[in-house]
Amino acid sequence: MSQTMMTDFFANARAGAGAGAGAGAGAADAAAAGAPANRRRVKVPYTANPRLGSHTRIGAAKSNPTPATATAFITIGELVTAFATNPDRLLPDARRMSTYNLVGPKSTARMEPHQLRRWSYARKCANVVAHHASRAALIEPRPLGFRLLGVPRAGNLLCAIEPHAQLNRHITYIGNLSYYCIEVLGRTPQLGDLRYMLWPITDAERAQHAIPVDLTHPFMSWNDWCDTNRVAFMHGDQEELMKRYTRTRGHAHTGRDGSEEATFVAKELAASTINNRCVAVQFAAASHYNAVARKMSAIRRERIRSGKAAEDMEEWQLLLEEAEDMFYAMRSIRHHTETNRHMDVRRGGSEKSKSEASRLCTYEQVVAGVYTEWECLYADMTSPVSRAWVARLGEWLLLALVALSPPVRRKMYSDLLVDDVSWNAAARRFKILVPIKFKNSTQSSISHVEVSNKLTKPMKLWLRYRHMLNQTKGQDAAHHNARLFVDRRGRNVHNAMPRIFMSFGFKRCNIGRLGPHIMRDIFITFFLESNPSLDRATLAAVATAMSTTVTMLFRHYAHHVGERAAALVADILDGTEPVHVQRLRALVASIDAESNRANRGVLEREADDVDLVLADRHDLNGFSAVLPRPPPTMMDDTTASPLELIARAKTFNPRERGQRMSRGTVVGVYVPGQHRRRRAAAATAAPEPAAAAPSLKRKRADDDDDEVRLAQSVAQFCRRRWGETKERQDQPVLIMDITSYGMLHGDNSKKPYNIAEMTKIMEELQLDDRVHFTSSKVMNVYIAVTRKLKELKQAVEHAGCSVEELHALVASVTCMDEYKELPDARNRASLYGSMRTSAGVPLYRQLGLASVRRLYAKLAFKK
Repeated sequence: MSQTMMTDFFANARAGAGAGAGAGAGAADAAAAGAPANRRRVKVPYTANPRLGSHTRIGAAKSNPTPATATAFITIGELVTAFATNPDRLLPDARRMSTYNLVGPKSTARMEPHQLRRWSYARKCANVVAHHASRAALIEPRPLGFRLLGVPRAGNLLCAIEPHAQLNRHITYIGNLSYYCIEVLGRTPQLGDLRYMLWPITDAERAQHAIPVDLTHPFMSWNDWCDTNRVAFMHGDQEELMKRYTRTRGHAHTGRDGSEEATFVAKELAASTINNRCVAVQFAAASHYNAVARKMSAIRRERIRSGKAAEDMEEWQLLLEEAEDMFYAMRSIRHHTETNRHMDVRRGGSEKSKSEASRLCTYEQVVAGVYTEWECLYADMTSPVSRAWVARLGEWLLLALVALSPPVRRKMYSDLLVDDVSWNAAARRFKILVPIKFKNSTQSSISHVEVSNKLTKPMKLWLRYRHMLNQTKGQDAAHHNARLFVDRRGRNVHNAMPRIFMSFGFKRCNIGRLGPHIMRDIFITFFLESNPSLDRATLAAVATAMSTTVTMLFRHYAHHVGERAAALVADILDGTEPVHVQRLRALVASIDAESNRANRGVLEREADDVDLVLADRHDLNGFSAVLPRPPPTMMDDTTASPLELIARAKTFNPRERGQRMSRGTVVGVYVPGQHRRRRAAAATAAPEPAAAAPSLKRKRADDDDDEVRLAQSVAQFCRRRWGETKERQDQPVLIMDITSYGMLHGDNSKKPYNIAEMTKIMEELQLDDRVHFTSSKVMNVYIAVTRKLKELKQAVEHAGCSVEELHALVASVTCMDEYKELPDARNRASLYGSMRTSAGVPLYRQLGLASVRRLYAKLAFKK
């Protein structure tokens, strides 16, 4: 790897370059001269990627693809897309490979311009392939590709539909390898045959292109060829390199103004890039094996059905074994690339490497930059606000949420929804529920993101004006409008996050490559430095808030843990005692002195080691003491509820059924004929005075105490049980909710329901737009409620308490250890698991389980 300073290029350009180079140098000098005098010059590394060609790149509208390009485009697009989008696969082993979707519309009427360009180019390639395939079809025996794929029709192409972003990246890498094999190695592609990219390097190719002996696969020689061209391009035309850098700096919106010190680095491909390429090529090998295996399976079925095979089974068995060898060869290469990637990550994970890459700064700089950016943003606020200012507010709020709260993963921020924002009245701050796919993650049990109370006022402003960035047209308008954070064009902020953080880092933190993921490293490093005496329980809470585990935290982010452990061992060997241990010893002595009082309760819990460490609050207070204070304009001076100040538009994305299974849009309500006639007659009759409320524990309607006022219906009872934070969301009604209402508020607690009353309850729930239930059959619900009533009565008699006390006891459970303290917890899992906690969610969800059955299984079959 060699490095060349940008000033050297500018100096050479002034000496002998043309007018273009002189203009670029003058602009850079002018920008550097206009930079603040007290600002440190930002160092930015840069490596250009030369365009080496691809057979899957969408060509211009007026260009005609060559036969080789068209054949490669159709073969890769059809076989790889068909394999990647179909979960029904035939592979030589049980290795899992991802499945993707086609995100583009299949009708041209709904396609956007870039999707229409792909569709037109695919049809053009299909026509070229069909023209040249008419003569090749006469060859006997027919080529393998014709027997696997045939001649695709222009009106039924998978490659004409826009694929998932990750699948599109795989296809791009395969197209780059196809270009190398055809244009450089001189191989000839066949329609429907991917073997030209998977055959080993021949002796003739090795001698002609001087390929090293250790590179036996085209994938390996392709990476070496790309490295050679990349380094040669960095050492090539200096004027072209300067133009490329200035053009990239302007297009990327990195916030750079020409005052930076750019270091042009000529280096090879990163190990992560090579591994991503290997994953893509492995998809190509798996696609070829899947096509051959399916063809052989069809021949076998025909042989079983008719007693004879149309083709030779021995020939197809040889082709299948060849495809299996190609698949195992790519899998072996992938094991090697993954090992290199892990080693490269370890080398680049040190603070020195990140600082040299201009990615790392102090947490204090980030917080101070966030506050400074808010003051500039608040000063530019006009009345009425503009769309551009609202876009800036959204970008700043995303920055502040990542900086002032434990940062979660980048994908989580981009998938947050507007409707999942709720107000925590007790803590006086907002919280945001994460999508359900992250709640089910095996690495973390995170359920929501807590917003710092410093961001209460900015969050109110953002939710009030968020609708100004909504899109009004396009097939993905509902998808983007449902998101909490969007970019300047109203689209999902996921692709814009690198640009937002990079621009902020250059302007406020004096680094050139700040990103959303490196913020996790910056935050946890500062947190551990500010809290040297953390216990594992608190660290586990921090890991959960960051959507990771303690193991991953130690492995990737906690760089100072090793230093602190080494210092602690050295203190023990030297006979010196650390400061936090001295404070802990003094705290233990004070607790021992206090424990000698005579009136100490018998049931008072003894303080364990974790409590002693958590009681030492000196280090915890030091976390915020060294940080800059927020500006006065950020502090919220309103006392009204945010729900009264926010003009928030309800949005729903029908494409998110997997994430929002418990929510839906009511399209109509069906009422049986007799009930419909009865309701119509009641509506036309004179209104009757309201019936008196049942006498069982009811208070008057004008009672001032809302906490003890009882619900008048099951729906009201459910909404009150959920709490004010979830009243604006659609919630499912559980069998336990109807059972609890009957036991607590029914006229007859022994038998609170009959079939007629249950029918009325079901009709009421059907007409309520805030609640819904999974079953609409009255008899099924009645039987389930009756069984639950019997079980609840038995639990109350066994525990020796009332129904209210049992509900309060279950509502206080927050973890599995507290659940085990409930009366007969193992045998009452189905009952306790369906009760709601104080947070308004079922207990099994509070414990992080998917269903009540999982709770029962965890207790019954735990070893």
